[in-house]
Amino acid sequence: MIWQRVTQDNFYELIRFILPYEYLCVNFTSRLLNNNRPELPPPREAALFIGKDVPPDSYVTSSRVRAAVLITSKGLVIPVHEEGISLSADQLLPLLTQIYRYVRRIYCVIGMESTVKQYEPHLHEAIDTFRSHYLMLRPKQRPLAPLSIPVKIKIHHLTEKQIKYIFPLEKAYQYEEVVVHPERFNTAAYMLHFRKVVKSQKVLFASLNGVPISKAGTNAIGINHTQIGGVFTTPEYRGHGVARALMHRLIEEIQISDRTPVLFVRTSNPSAIQLYRRLNFDIIGRYQISYTSI
Repeated sequence: MIWQRVTQDNFYELIRFILPYEYLCVNFTSRLLNNNRPELPPPREAALFIGKDVPPDSYVTSSRVRAAVLITSKGLVIPVHEEGISLSADQLLPLLTQIYRYVRRIYCVIGMESTVKQYEPHLHEAIDTFRSHYLMLRPKQRPLAPLSIPVKIKIHHLTEKQIKYIFPLEKAYQYEEVVVHPERFNTAAYMLHFRKVVKSQKVLFASLNGVPISKAGTNAIGINHTQIGGVFTTPEYRGHGVARALMHRLIEEIQISDRTPVLFVRTSNPSAIQLYRRLNFDIIGRYQISYTSI
């Protein structure tokens, strides 16, 4: 395996490799789009690498891409491997050497479970914790059954003016589903991040008597797929069909964009898994987010 930094010269080699695997890595491909067109991200934002078979004849320059890796400037690593491929330490260490020249530290590795586990032993940082998920996909050809909205529930598109109004719900979601160390959560910094999310993504929320009680949205819009995330309902209104109504509306809007919806859900959340199955999502694999101890 030889690793090459992606430049304008080999960018479309990366695109050709990644497109058939996009359903596994919308958070990767979404970072390659600018005004809905594939474009190499600037070095201040991310670096990309492709791994190729070593040609049997050293004079032969063509070889097949079998892996791609994106590393953000903040230390998030997203590896995508050809199905079934397992890379040895000798194959991964040259890549990690290049990655650590780009960033000082890696704080998270995210991707299919079998792929992430190949990287963990070779990081400079120890793994602090990991989250296990199922990756789920809803085929576009499956019809979306009609669904009535629960009585007195209103569904809204979140606007920038409503961010403060909905932020307590978003913060509750972060504490329940995302944050590893709640004592380190920076509310002001996350508010700035959430404002950026609302500008670039589609976020819906449901209210009852003017009070927000549930939310759902997209968190990555790729070339042919859209990733759903941030699905959360306050505990007292769970089990009443509110999240299902929100998801139904969100799926409708994703279908209008001619993209396929995907999501990942914690393996320890059976009620959410049941909800997504009822909406015709299929489990297609195990997904893992590993956080380091930085």
